[in-house]
Amino acid sequence: MSVDVRAKLAEKGLVLPVTSKPLAAYVPATRTGNLVFTAGQLPLVDGKIVKEGKVGSDLTVDEAKALAENELSSCGVLVALGELFYTQKNTIKPFLI
Repeated sequence: MSVDVRAKLAEKGLVLPVTSKPLAAYVPATRTGNLVFTAGQLPLVDGKIVKEGKVGSDLTVDEAKALAENELSSCGVLVALGELFYTQKNTIKPFLI
């Protein structure tokens, strides 16, 4: 059974962002056994970080927390997982949204 995840999300009024190129030398998602690890999921808009700096001097703890919990970061995780799924579709069991 093939499910178009982007179409399914669009039906619910949700749109995933396009994949941004990594800003450093890392892999956005990798699988080890039955675990998937993600890295570099930042609050990006049009491939640029929304806000950056050192917590305490450039932004408050609350601002940093809000950016970390931001839906943009969550969407980035979904995109990274989706790309991993499609590149390893013969080895990962799909899940339905």
